[in-house]
Amino acid sequence: MAPAAGHHETRLPLQGCHTTRSQLLILCTLWLAYASFYLGRLNISVALPGLRSEYNWTAAQAGAVASAFYWSYLAGLLLNGQLAERLSARISLPIALGVSAAINVLLATQNSVLTVKILWAANGYVQAFAWPLVIKTLALWFPARSRGRAAAAVSTSYILGGAISVGLAGYFAGRAGWRSSFLAPAGLMILVAVGIAFVLRDQPPEDLGLTDSKDPRGTMGVSKSIRQTLWQTIRTPRLRLLALSLLFLNLVRYGFLLWAPSFLFEVTHVSITKAAFSSLVFPLAGCAGVVGCGWLSDRMLAGRRAPIAFVCLVSAGLLTLAYRGSVLSGNGSLGLIVLGVIGAGIFGAHMLIVGVAPMDFAFGKTVASATGFVDSIGYVGVAANTVLTGVLVDVVGWNAVFNSWTLAAFVSAAFLIPLWHDAAEAN
Repeated sequence: MAPAAGHHETRLPLQGCHTTRSQLLILCTLWLAYASFYLGRLNISVALPGLRSEYNWTAAQAGAVASAFYWSYLAGLLLNGQLAERLSARISLPIALGVSAAINVLLATQNSVLTVKILWAANGYVQAFAWPLVIKTLALWFPARSRGRAAAAVSTSYILGGAISVGLAGYFAGRAGWRSSFLAPAGLMILVAVGIAFVLRDQPPEDLGLTDSKDPRGTMGVSKSIRQTLWQTIRTPRLRLLALSLLFLNLVRYGFLLWAPSFLFEVTHVSITKAAFSSLVFPLAGCAGVVGCGWLSDRMLAGRRAPIAFVCLVSAGLLTLAYRGSVLSGNGSLGLIVLGVIGAGIFGAHMLIVGVAPMDFAFGKTVASATGFVDSIGYVGVAANTVLTGVLVDVVGWNAVFNSWTLAAFVSAAFLIPLWHDAAEAN
């Protein structure tokens, strides 16, 4: 990974700044690692219709299973964010990915609601190690001036990883049944876990000069206790606002990710494979939003993340109602276009709130702690959504579901208003 003594790495141009070959390799490794976690996460959205059909699960039961992951995940983020400050990403990421793969294999053998719920909750806790470790490593390898673009690049991993997960699971489920939507991703996850164990490095060598000596977030090691770092993180007003904004944003984000295939399957009566592939427009278009928002916040707004995220969220909220109307009216082409624009806005705002802003506003060597805290509160919205959506579908119908997502997008945007003028330099 490091160049030989007395040599300097070639710096390559990337979006108007310079990056070394080692940084690019780390960026690609982090991207692949986190994308692979999503292979064993969003595949549940494709497996659930098969489970409901074969074992007569209600929508509420399916929602409760999905919710078990996110309640466990949010608790894991709060704890694992503190542990990640003290763990090696090179060791911990492959282990977590391998354990998650093993749980997916076990899920393919189960049919009990309770058993699936317990296993899916265990998967949530294990996967909660990933994002804090990824963001901590990113902060160690990239200085503040380029973190927006670096975070945008890594954040496309969970977008494309989510899209690949749904597409892969949908492909195998359509040909070999819902159990294959757990087994096929698990095999790929194990292969990636082995690979990243050999490639990933926790921090750059000092002689590369990649970290900012004046920025304690660019160094590794924690001198405070877990209790101290957690308390310092919770007491930071900016991080609390980010967390609350993310909570409501995730109501919308995971609403579409988890329930769009079911909505299209039930309302338009297409096959589950076609419904799964149609819903891929949402995360795939999100890549454009992530890259654009990262570039704009770094280059045009001098590190101010809130204004861009605010505009994205308000726009997505309005278009959510337009998407519902277009699908119900039978205009599938327009629905796909609108869904893509919603995805760009939601994922762009999400990347800024949980990918870049925690690095900007974390104090000292607490980037993983800040990321874990913000993301954990955000997943309260995800966990609540999985149950709420299932109940609303059973009792009221899909119109109420889309109305709730629109309201959530507006509330999320409102929490960003106090951060309108804040940038990393203000910390």
